[in-house]
Amino acid sequence: MIKNGAGLEIRAMSGCVWITQYGDARDVVLSPGQSVQLDLPTTTVLSTGKGAEVALIRRAARPAARPLWRRLASLFDPRGSSGAGRALAGRIPGQRVIHC
Repeated sequence: MIKNGAGLEIRAMSGCVWITQYGDARDVVLSPGQSVQLDLPTTTVLSTGKGAEVALIRRAARPAARPLWRRLASLFDPRGSSGAGRALAGRIPGQRVIHC
């Protein structure tokens, strides 16, 4: 899991990588050599096959902090990353959380 990865590029070096970013309706599957840049400051889940290698590359500066009222409103948004992260915490074997 990657928390607040906006601006981060994910590149599949070997194997396949399945990427789900909360708040984005699409899932992305990368083959070796392909990459995608995260554009939302929400939690992102990476799933890989055995032996897959992934590179995380910071391509853009972290976006400016959202106003307080937006951060408070996001606490009640069911797509918010904090609730999703808490719900998944400890449930996925070998799960690692990366704070960006």
